[in-house]
Amino acid sequence: NTGWLEGIEMIMATAADTARAASHSPILELVNSVSRYPAFAEHGTDLKLFSDGIQNSELARFCRVQGHMPSYTRFSERAEYEAVRPGRLEEVQVEMFLSEFGPLPNDELKYCSNVELRGWWGDYFADTGAADVTITPLRYFGD
Repeated sequence: NTGWLEGIEMIMATAADTARAASHSPILELVNSVSRYPAFAEHGTDLKLFSDGIQNSELARFCRVQGHMPSYTRFSERAEYEAVRPGRLEEVQVEMFLSEFGPLPNDELKYCSNVELRGWWGDYFADTGAADVTITPLRYFGD
């Protein structure tokens, strides 16, 4: 399907530009919406995400603002997290492809590492009750 490939190429091009990376990336809000969508809530068994993992919305600005990405446990205790806590993800197989275009931290994204992002999302999906979680880094470090 060429539409899917075009979408992936656009995501990859944006993620590769560190000045534009995660300029607006409401990942938590997206997962919340999908988990509450009636057809997914009734029949969803697979959730596949392709992202750089850098949440960037009014809720949090991962890697850009110091303190915006504490451990998932501390983050989940914040009152504002309740508004985007996902609905039903029990029995859902989650597969997250994390596009990594260079090591973190870097000049634009100073407050997280690639390892921290992988761990954060793994903890997040485990807490949602997902049946199985796979985080696959897609690395392109240009070296």
